[in-house]
Amino acid sequence: MEPAEIAFLTSLGFTDVSFIAQGGYGSIWKVFSPSYNRQFAIKKVPLEMFKEEELDCFKIIDDTRIVNLYKFYKYDNFIYLVMEYCPYDLEIYLKNQHELSTHELARFMHDMLAAVKACHDRNIAHCDIKPSNFLIDEYGRIKICNFGLSTIMKDEYKSKTFGGTKLFMPPEIVSKREFNPFAADVWSLGVTFYFMASHQYPFFSTNSEYLFEKIVRGIYETDVIENAQLKVLIAKCLETDPSCRATVDELLKMPFITYNMPQPNKIGMYKHINATMSHNIVIRPKFLKKNPIRPNHSFVNIIPSGSILNIGV
Repeated sequence: MEPAEIAFLTSLGFTDVSFIAQGGYGSIWKVFSPSYNRQFAIKKVPLEMFKEEELDCFKIIDDTRIVNLYKFYKYDNFIYLVMEYCPYDLEIYLKNQHELSTHELARFMHDMLAAVKACHDRNIAHCDIKPSNFLIDEYGRIKICNFGLSTIMKDEYKSKTFGGTKLFMPPEIVSKREFNPFAADVWSLGVTFYFMASHQYPFFSTNSEYLFEKIVRGIYETDVIENAQLKVLIAKCLETDPSCRATVDELLKMPFITYNMPQPNKIGMYKHINATMSHNIVIRPKFLKKNPIRPNHSFVNIIPSGSILNIGV
């Protein structure tokens, strides 16, 4: 950041500004708030790239399973979004943790499904499900982020807005057919779960045309998934016919999840998460309505996940 920007953040009460990551929609910085004795992530977005279409999504999904936005500020030609700081990125975590135990995999998958369910239950399709759009907070809890491509469905569950990340796109999107975005999310979850279990993609090619051909055929290597229950769950996600795919609610009830979930208090499974697994995710901007901060109250009480705080411009 430029000295003037750091001075601006300092005037807001933030210290220890440090760079985290650069993405296509801006940069992410870590700051510290002495008032709350807490770290925050600040997303710096060029004003011309700021999309207000995400606002309704963020307001509607008032849930602990999404990365939270606390404030935003406008300074010069940028928007600065003060967000919940989650130190771990699932994609980086998977690259560092070479093999997940069955219980850990089930726990992650359950939490990811619950996060997507929080969206679907409110008629919002995420539309860009992939490991890098899930963050892990300091307590090992999965939180979904990045609603830049999300769709709020109203009367009909059909869309002609084609987007997402190629490796995670379902056949109906790569074929440019009208599609159900909720079913598309389930396909992307299937690709993500396959990658989590095998460190491979079910459909892969550096050539987009060949990749799309593989996705449309829907034939993938199943032997790399050793657990039979997991193999069935992934197969229910990777049905080429969207009408045959399981819903998120159905996936949460499948044996791999229900039989292998660890006890709720076994947070120790995350003890090997370390500081090198810092997140590298672009969190796109979201607005909230105004509500005053009360600095004399504790951080936990006045800023519960999903709450709405003071928004400044």
